[in-house]
Amino acid sequence: MSKWLMRALGFLFRLLILAVTGEWPGDDNEEKTQPKPRPLARPPRPPAQAKAARQRDLDLEAVARSQRAAPELSRLLGDVDSSLAAFAEPVVVHARSQGIALAPTRLVAFVDLPAAQAKEAAVGAELVPVSVDSNFADQPERWVFLGRHVGRAMFDAVPGWAAEIYRAHRLPPTLFVPPGHVPYDADTARAALGVWLPELFADAYATHMLGPGYASVLGTSLTRSKQPMETTVARVQGRWLSATPPAVVRMHVVFAVLEHLGLHQWEHDLRSRWEAAHGATESLYLPLADGRLMAIPLPY
Repeated sequence: MSKWLMRALGFLFRLLILAVTGEWPGDDNEEKTQPKPRPLARPPRPPAQAKAARQRDLDLEAVARSQRAAPELSRLLGDVDSSLAAFAEPVVVHARSQGIALAPTRLVAFVDLPAAQAKEAAVGAELVPVSVDSNFADQPERWVFLGRHVGRAMFDAVPGWAAEIYRAHRLPPTLFVPPGHVPYDADTARAALGVWLPELFADAYATHMLGPGYASVLGTSLTRSKQPMETTVARVQGRWLSATPPAVVRMHVVFAVLEHLGLHQWEHDLRSRWEAAHGATESLYLPLADGRLMAIPLPY
């Protein structure tokens, strides 16, 4: 594994650890004392799964060709495709220079792709659909979220890297929500970071690429000044913790990235704007299986 790519991606991950725990994991001398990472490889998919994934890609490729043949959509889709490629280029170019084969992920833009079709295609397929609406070109502030789509794809782009991160920091990719009579302990509360890690990495990547532009638009989209507690509540999907982090955790990570980029005044101004709308956050609320919420003091 390339030292550059491991350090570049690892840097963003470390920002997440710092933002949530207040501790910077490891130091610059770490690679001098630790053994070199072993080569990582994506395990082969079972034949049936690979066949189904390929068929999903073919179906979506047919939709992509059809939409690009429509004069009223071709320019918008071309611009979105170019933006996605630009956001991915730094990692792609450096990976190529180091001889690293990234996972064959392709981000392809669509207009008004049904949510069910987009979700289905994301499971085990190489083509990652990015759906925009027909008015996307008239809302320039929304284009910053394309950087987030790329960041989410980059989390899985280096085969085995995400699994290595989970193992190294003892984080689970999923978390079974505790029953009501068993509250969260410190380890279980920390495990939520593993569930949220892909989405937080996407926010960190977009902030690293776009700086205050992304942070400002994200903050505006997540602001709930009339219901500030909503920004502190984690959700469930069935009996599992939702992969979508609470808004306050997302913004905390974004502010940490701005701080480490040296954009101190922007970080101060955007944090002040966020806290003016929501107040100072003292607790995060994690769900229990019986529907109740458990307050976890911050930082935890």
